[in-house]
Amino acid sequence: MNNFEDNFLMHTFNENSGNLLEKNLLATIDDRKYKKNLQEKLEEIFIAESYSVFKNSNDPVGLLLKLKRRDPQKYKELKEESSQKIKKFIEDRVSQNRHKFLKELSLEEQFKIIEKSQPNNSDPSEPLTNFADDLHATIVDELGIEYEDLEYYTAVNSHLDYSGVDAFLKFKYLDTEKKEKEIRICLDVTKNSVAGKIEQQKEKARAGGTSLSDIVIFTENENYSRKRLEDQELIKKTAKKIIEIYQQKMEGNN
Repeated sequence: MNNFEDNFLMHTFNENSGNLLEKNLLATIDDRKYKKNLQEKLEEIFIAESYSVFKNSNDPVGLLLKLKRRDPQKYKELKEESSQKIKKFIEDRVSQNRHKFLKELSLEEQFKIIEKSQPNNSDPSEPLTNFADDLHATIVDELGIEYEDLEYYTAVNSHLDYSGVDAFLKFKYLDTEKKEKEIRICLDVTKNSVAGKIEQQKEKARAGGTSLSDIVIFTENENYSRKRLEDQELIKKTAKKIIEIYQQKMEGNN
């Protein structure tokens, strides 16, 4: 990794990340993968916007990706040719105005980056932490679905943390026409009070930010214990609310 990646790309995102509660309950993304995936996506956007052959297309990034697959050497040359401008482009969007950066990528692109940046040896159907694993298992058992039909991804230490997303669940199901569908539910975990969280969200909105969380999980315990009755109840209550949101979204999709 170069100095730019190591020293610049992540520091603004880590300002609001790294909370012990989030790490213990939800795990963290792989920083090295994340830096690589994020930088690659922003490089693609810059090149697609900078060369007429791409920006005059109806789908500049899509056309660029075709070139990247068909002629990787040509893509490498374009990237090297624009390396300093790319660095400035990323600085403007990430360091100086993260709200602008978040609008550069579609939500799907942002979530895909997180999915590709999970910890090594992780399995989306078997979360690494006890809290996430128990929450996942409870939802699966309640719905009577297969473990592979519900995927878990941590977003701790990523830019999504700034949008109120510490982790997300991805449900996979067949609609009434037997077509494969997906529903994503975003989780935000906090030790803040309800009133404090509401005020935090208002401040973020005033600054131009948005919240993508579907459910906020309030807990005072930084360490989850399977033996603690309070934590057992938190799992049950959270799973019930997630299932309600999932069923509402599924009805809206059909």
